[in-house]
Amino acid sequence: MAEMPSVGRILRVSIAGVVAAASLGISASSASAGDVWLWACHGPNGQALTAAQITKETNADKLGEGCTAPDAPGARAGYTLKPAAGTTSSLVLTVPSGMSAKAVQVNRTLRGFAGSTGASYRVAADNQTLETDAAPGTGVLPVTTPASSVTLDVSCSSTCASNPEVDVVSVAVLVSDTTAPSGGVSWNTPVDRTMVVTPTFTDSGAGLDRAELNYGGRVSPPVYFNNTDNCRELSPADGTNDRPIDVTACRNGEVTGQNLPLKALTAPIVAWEDKEELDELGRKTGRWIEDTLRRLPEGLFPWTVTVYDVAGNSAQLSNTVEVWHPPAPVATRTLNISTASVTEQPGSNNNNPPAGGGVQGSQASQCRSPRLSVVLNSKPVRVSKNVPVLKYKKAYKFTGRLTCVINGKRQSAPKRTKVSILNKVGKKTVRKPNTAIRAKGAVNLKLAFVSDRTVIFRYTNAAGQKSEVKIKVRVTKQKK
Repeated sequence: MAEMPSVGRILRVSIAGVVAAASLGISASSASAGDVWLWACHGPNGQALTAAQITKETNADKLGEGCTAPDAPGARAGYTLKPAAGTTSSLVLTVPSGMSAKAVQVNRTLRGFAGSTGASYRVAADNQTLETDAAPGTGVLPVTTPASSVTLDVSCSSTCASNPEVDVVSVAVLVSDTTAPSGGVSWNTPVDRTMVVTPTFTDSGAGLDRAELNYGGRVSPPVYFNNTDNCRELSPADGTNDRPIDVTACRNGEVTGQNLPLKALTAPIVAWEDKEELDELGRKTGRWIEDTLRRLPEGLFPWTVTVYDVAGNSAQLSNTVEVWHPPAPVATRTLNISTASVTEQPGSNNNNPPAGGGVQGSQASQCRSPRLSVVLNSKPVRVSKNVPVLKYKKAYKFTGRLTCVINGKRQSAPKRTKVSILNKVGKKTVRKPNTAIRAKGAVNLKLAFVSDRTVIFRYTNAAGQKSEVKIKVRVTKQKK
């Protein structure tokens, strides 16, 4: 049987909308979400964030196990800022590119500042002071002008004798991300044993999260662009969106080099996948275990891919996929020696008779997206280099099926639809009498040959859409 020809398609969406051919029926939309807290060293519940580190440390010591172990009342972890006389200890947290902090949270403990002279503590967003040892803040520290970095410093002058000290468990910045991801989706159509849709996206905000597929009224489980353990919601029960400040975990794209644009990330979604059975030696048997819970029947079906970033912004792409399940060989002796191709040409208003066996009238115009399969269904003398060798002037049976999309569903071609037969010998192609489709779209005829050639079975509808099968044969007068 001829393999089903499958055409790869690509859709793209950007912030401005769709950048693809409107004739494909593409639709795209996006939705904005809200704020994200990005945490460094530890999460809101004391979770260790080993990779979410402070950007810069100066004269800072490790508190307990630092950022590699959870923080707990009896086992504090993080940083200690404890400057010697005449020095300053500091931490700097840089906000990821493209975003800015509009609020800050610092989990810290101050010691040695009461009544001391020459000792000071300060938290600043860029040049905006958010709290000091003399005026400590509580909870969330608002930032008046959005900032690109947050600095914590503890200073001890040369006359400072109180040993000022600050333990810092975590630092978090609140950023606003309202820009949807951008990218495209690739898929094949028609499909049979498997359907895979592959979103390829980048994000300009807090990072990509997941992709979801709705197809033919069914929903696939989400597929994540990142390892969910690395870019997880740190406090899912509290109503805030908390993520690690880690661009290698919550990724915008794939880093390809310094000062080079990010490469888009992919998240292939497998809607369904049939599995071919293997024998005891691991060889393919030609028998399939169908994914009956998720696979679609034959027809045209809408699908929608929705891509989310970690802030909840989404981008959406929709189109249709054609599902075609070619019939299995009708006899175990069938040889799968053929090639198939599909050509779609514009111009549905063509009033001229199409070449290659197309017919005019309602029958032809209704047969959209034709799919023709034909196989040699008689035992040849032998097979040489994947080419059947046939007996001189002996009639051999060829069977197959022609299907069309009629009223939105793939079904058998109407009875008496004409299929052309051509013989290509060397560089010369000769047309033979047409054959008529039988009931249920069946192709069934016998052919005899006197020389080597390529047999071409072709159907072309009135709109110029063509499906053909080529079977190369060799001819011999020998018995074996």
